[in-house]
Amino acid sequence: MKAVFQTRNGKPDVLQLGDLPNPSFGPKDVLVNNLATSVNPRDCLIRAGRYQLQFLVPKFPLVLGSDCYGRVLSTGSEVSDFKEGDLVYGLKNPSHGLGTYADCVSIPAVNLARAPDNISSEQGAGIPLCALTAWQALIDHGQLKGGKKVLIIGASGGVGSFAVQIAKAHSTEVAGICSTVNTEFVQSLGADQVYDYKSQDIKTLTGQYDIIFDTIGQHSPATCRHLLSEGATFVTTVPTPSFMLKHLTSKLMSMLSIPHIHNRVVMVKPNQQQLNEITRLIEQEAIVPVIDSVYGLEDAGDAHLRSQSKRAVGKIIIRTQHS
Repeated sequence: MKAVFQTRNGKPDVLQLGDLPNPSFGPKDVLVNNLATSVNPRDCLIRAGRYQLQFLVPKFPLVLGSDCYGRVLSTGSEVSDFKEGDLVYGLKNPSHGLGTYADCVSIPAVNLARAPDNISSEQGAGIPLCALTAWQALIDHGQLKGGKKVLIIGASGGVGSFAVQIAKAHSTEVAGICSTVNTEFVQSLGADQVYDYKSQDIKTLTGQYDIIFDTIGQHSPATCRHLLSEGATFVTTVPTPSFMLKHLTSKLMSMLSIPHIHNRVVMVKPNQQQLNEITRLIEQEAIVPVIDSVYGLEDAGDAHLRSQSKRAVGKIIIRTQHS
């Protein structure tokens, strides 16, 4: 298979394109002819050896990548949900071996869902990790439902753009925080209010929110305390030791029915049922995946530089095959 891989940690120039053996797959796995993948911030952290959960990362030669989108080549003996030729997409975490910066991917069948039929391969490749992160943050942790008020920090990014749309699809009032140039874009996603972080310090904002979702890890429950309603939930994507301690403490307080601000860290997990729900919303056009830019496998390093610029609007895509 053609793949982008690395044999040491470092800057984007450690990524190299070459041929590797096709991945092995077991009785519960599916082999996918992968058409595209996406760049997620954790790819850059893993590449550099700075990921918080680096101990879960496979050994060298390491093929990065969590999102896959393509057609089923073959299935393991215990797989009955998919057949050859099915268009699928799914998520591989480090503990599942990563490996989607390649034109062939082995992935557990339970990590996959049938892909929407009304989007491009580039759009499809940008959905699983970010959409599931947003879903699990808002619905699993935030108990999102109609009538709630939600604030999304980093509303123009990969996770943020899905979070705004998922929140609106559940009949909530949504505010977003982003940079000046992305204000109109976040409004186009359905946000009821948009704040420009360059001209409005979060400490000066007013209002009360039932869920605050910080998609970029820039804030804490303390800096947002004045915006959190009684019993509200603050969710971050960054699993630092301090946030993990807050998460565990909050879980214990919830079990004991002690009133408090709920602190949560979302650590995305593959979930076929949730991905099916996301597919349904995409096919209804309640969610439209947004692409920032598209690169070829040979330009994976440039795709990482784009991600590290923190200027991406929507998803950064890597085509794994020539069209």
